[in-house]
Amino acid sequence: MEPQGPPAVKTTSLAGPVVSEPESTDGHNVEQHNMIPESGDRSVSLHLSTLHGMFSVNTLSFPPLVLIVGPCGAGKTRLLREFARQTGYPLYLLGPDLSRRLLEVPPEHRAREVPVALREHIAAFRSDVLLVDRIELLFAPILRQDPLRLLRQMSRTCSLVVAWPGSYQGDLLTYASPDHPEFRSYSHPGIPILSLGGDPDALPGPGPI
Repeated sequence: MEPQGPPAVKTTSLAGPVVSEPESTDGHNVEQHNMIPESGDRSVSLHLSTLHGMFSVNTLSFPPLVLIVGPCGAGKTRLLREFARQTGYPLYLLGPDLSRRLLEVPPEHRAREVPVALREHIAAFRSDVLLVDRIELLFAPILRQDPLRLLRQMSRTCSLVVAWPGSYQGDLLTYASPDHPEFRSYSHPGIPILSLGGDPDALPGPGPI
């Protein structure tokens, strides 16, 4: 187990998420994958194998939305990038792109612009599967979004594999800690979740927005 330090803190703004440490039922069978992180390539291979199974050419239909859930530093970004390298699926850094788009929109119209912008960005990739990272901006209270509901809506365009900073324990999906202004929780989300585990204390804690 890696040494435990102070909790990693993420805050969001229209300039994009500020990260204290780098990240180095729709007719489908719902399967929960709770994998304990291991060291080295074996852990990456296990998680990649799960994703390849979900999106195999032999699969009759891809799941519309898959979440890769884990705290800061669990390896979500590394896993997405390796899966992108092996499959050729594009990787979409949602926060930076959405932030640039919203800065051009008057503040009072930004909440309505979020789904419009995301739909256009996703469609522009012209891919059956899109890997999505850096979603923290969706949780900003000023944008008044329900992030999971929004991702479900966007997955009607193509299948999304999304890195979700948070935890999945006992059928409860969360983002941030309960005392954080961006905290969200979803009971029995009913979608495929690949949990990278980790220490709940490493979740985003209170911080300025």
